[in-house]
Amino acid sequence: MDIRIPFKGQFRKQMLNGTKRLTWRTKKYGYEGDIFEAFGRQFELTDVYPAPMVAVPQNWKEEGFDSPEEAIRFMVGLRPTGYKASRPGFHHRFRIIDEAGAGKADPGKCRGSLRGNRLLVSLSGFVPDSLSSSRASGNMKPGETGK
Repeated sequence: MDIRIPFKGQFRKQMLNGTKRLTWRTKKYGYEGDIFEAFGRQFELTDVYPAPMVAVPQNWKEEGFDSPEEAIRFMVGLRPTGYKASRPGFHHRFRIIDEAGAGKADPGKCRGSLRGNRLLVSLSGFVPDSLSSSRASGNMKPGETGK
């Protein structure tokens, strides 16, 4: 389902580069799997759960802030009632999903392709260095671990 979650312009950079992956709201805006658009990109909610306001400074990096203090200052300026640590609300965790954000990748097109700011690499044929050279040639039987 497509939903709408408004964001302040100050979060544009953090949302588009993927460092802001979480937002706290006083009400539930959607459910896991819901899609929303912000700053010209599409995002998918990956989790929505109850969380008190104190969760904002506790998760300041994922919320897109530079420090817990900045998170509290933002909350104070946003609400007439200010910052109340115990105020109930909801955390909405999300990820970029549109083509430019390298979210949902087509497995058939991922062999070393660059999508947005992520390099997607196929690991078929990858053999850890810890395996012996005879194992590295791919001569392992199903169920063997290489030890």
